[in-house]
Amino acid sequence: MWLIETSTLKLEFFTEAVKGSYAILSHTWEENEVSFEQLSNINEAWLENAQNRKTLIKITKTCEVASQHGLSYAWVDTCCIDKSSSAELSEAINSMFRYYRDAAFCIAFISDLSGFSHVSDLDAHFERQFPYCRWLTRGWTLQELIAPSEVLFYDSAWSLRGSKNDWRPLLSKETGIDEAILGSLDGLRHVPVAQQTALVKVPAASEHLVLNLGFSFRDDWHTRTSRGWIGVYLAKTQNGFVRAKPDTLFQALNQDRLRCPLALIHVRKTVDSLESLEVDRRFERAISVEVTQFPASPQIIALEAFAPEGLWVEQRASFMHQGQGINAYIRCRVRLPDKTLRPIIVACSTMDIPVCAIWHCFDPMWDNVEQFLNNANERADFIAADYLRFHFLSQEGYGFSSSAIKHLQSQNMEKLVSVSAELEERTVERGQSRFIWRIKAWEHLEAGGMDI
Repeated sequence: MWLIETSTLKLEFFTEAVKGSYAILSHTWEENEVSFEQLSNINEAWLENAQNRKTLIKITKTCEVASQHGLSYAWVDTCCIDKSSSAELSEAINSMFRYYRDAAFCIAFISDLSGFSHVSDLDAHFERQFPYCRWLTRGWTLQELIAPSEVLFYDSAWSLRGSKNDWRPLLSKETGIDEAILGSLDGLRHVPVAQQTALVKVPAASEHLVLNLGFSFRDDWHTRTSRGWIGVYLAKTQNGFVRAKPDTLFQALNQDRLRCPLALIHVRKTVDSLESLEVDRRFERAISVEVTQFPASPQIIALEAFAPEGLWVEQRASFMHQGQGINAYIRCRVRLPDKTLRPIIVACSTMDIPVCAIWHCFDPMWDNVEQFLNNANERADFIAADYLRFHFLSQEGYGFSSSAIKHLQSQNMEKLVSVSAELEERTVERGQSRFIWRIKAWEHLEAGGMDI
């Protein structure tokens, strides 16, 4: 690890720097930053050039602050890494969190935060201007805030504008980092990776979900805007979320996007090569749900819950493929003409010849189905045996059919709503097989009216 000796500006190499022996700089890169090669060969002749002295100001100011705190060394990423050595560059990138964690403190130089002459208004000025500074949009900002025990903020005039501890509520608000984590690293290992982010759907860009990483790919685009932020693609599989298109980052432009409901998700760290290839095939022989209703408004049927939930992918409106087929159930609520709401359960099986079923709350089998869904083991009970076919539909009065229909009357018995379900296997794109599960609901003008 190369460190700058603060009195001479000379680079010195340490196999392992003493923890707390140096200050470290966090900043946004500008043009003409001092390089490792330049600092290694600094001499009087080089310093005679006014432009060279100007580019060195960030280094000298960092060293001054370090010296004022009794430190003899400082670390700056632009000039303390020998980028001509791929091994050293890789080591530095992999060790960056440790470099910031082991520093005595971090100097955050906010180059586009203007100085302010009225001392009484310093805090208000910082609170207004800081959220719009480029420093907050950088990819390294997260670790540079979390890792050091202390961060000192300096404006463009190198005036101290407070510390991480002073501004914890503001920093937490602008970055999404919990205040407790800003105060101590002790609880970091217990924090979910995606707590500091948003999971969104971007229909025009991808069928996958996008996990917002919380920073922009351009310094001049603030993360509060609709453009600029970077994310990774996630695919839901039967064993949790994994990276999709791992060689590609999502870059937000002006696409319409929808925030997913708040939920705890688990993203697996490792995926073997075989499973990676299977990610795009997880919808082969999947069950895709299509819902239509007549009239289109007001809403007659609402799909409320899906089982097994672990195989349901909302953005694709599909239950994922599970090898030998599955039993799938959807809890729905039907709005009758008199505005009363009636719960129903729609079910299907792809374990053999396609089978469909519908129950409403007055059916003899309703309690049995409800009990099964309330006690079922997630996924296991929906794939281990064909409960729908042999436990429910084999009961007296129920047959095996790829379609089903249920009629629901309002309390005055004058008007009728019908719900039908049909399951059909078909070949779709790239020769893949898919089950299309069509659920329809329609309102009759009067009881006994014509079906659609």
